[in-house]
Amino acid sequence: MGLAGGILAGTLSFEMLPKALEQASLPGTLLGFAVGFGLVYLLDLWVNRGMLAGANADQKQKLKHRKPRGTQVTVLAGATRAEELIEGSTIGVGAAIDPSVAVVVGMAICIGNISEALSIGALAREEGKHWKRRTILWTSLMGVSLFASSMAGWFSCAAFRAGSWVSFWQSAQAQCFT
Repeated sequence: MGLAGGILAGTLSFEMLPKALEQASLPGTLLGFAVGFGLVYLLDLWVNRGMLAGANADQKQKLKHRKPRGTQVTVLAGATRAEELIEGSTIGVGAAIDPSVAVVVGMAICIGNISEALSIGALAREEGKHWKRRTILWTSLMGVSLFASSMAGWFSCAAFRAGSWVSFWQSAQAQCFT
């Protein structure tokens, strides 16, 4: 997990932020980074019902702990599935800007997803009931989310670079039919 995190941090620092600065102003780049970070933080708060530390964490809870939304597998897999939407859009936007960025980001995300899938499988097995089916279901949903958001990210970035969705589709049709 540390390797995947390091690869993602390096890609962000040495590839994605410089590319963003080439295409947008410093305030625009910082705003995009802050909005993305904030959305992930809000998702984490929502899944854990406003708590920053789980029931088994070393930090002491100051408020009465409320159970997370669903079982441990549901919380982990649901949050991971939502994370795949963010990761997929990152791959898609990276591919639209520079395919080499998408390859590096995709490899880092792949490494991270392997450990996430193993974690989901281990938790589902501890919970017992239908663990193989639940593991396959959740990891399949994660893959579909990743693919769909990659395509959405690519189309959105390509349309933005073309100036609008209309000009994007017109240029795409012209390339397909000529």
